[in-house]
Amino acid sequence: MPTFARTLLVAILILTTASCDVFYGIQRSVEIDRLPSSEEVIAALEEVPGVHDVERHTMPASTSWRWFECLVRDPPYEQYLYRAGELSGVVEVREVESGKRTLGIYRLWINVPPTLAVYEDTRRLMDRVYASLLQRIPDLPPACQLKENLTSPPRR
Repeated sequence: MPTFARTLLVAILILTTASCDVFYGIQRSVEIDRLPSSEEVIAALEEVPGVHDVERHTMPASTSWRWFECLVRDPPYEQYLYRAGELSGVVEVREVESGKRTLGIYRLWINVPPTLAVYEDTRRLMDRVYASLLQRIPDLPPACQLKENLTSPPRR
């Protein structure tokens, strides 16, 4: 193979594989009528058996570009990272400029796929997290209304 063709092939391979991260994840979300307070969310997370660490993070306002929406302004919102042994996840509470309010629970892995056991244990922990949120914040929708999106789940 000529040097130019070999160089071109290597360059194409590098460009197509560089920055191509593989995502694995569990994302659950539900529309809510009111944003729960930080105190309510933190108390609910601390009541989940096994959860030993809860961190609150305020995400700053940002402007992003989205397909079919063009430029979108996202107001600041709250994220709560929780850990339970080797498992972890995030509860996200936000309201967008249109007034839509959502509560999300998610866990993402980048480039390192979780084992099936870790994946299922994470889903069970999310069930317990939402049950605790429901006990602390009774006006949340029932768990059956959570929409779940699984990204590259491990095969059984």
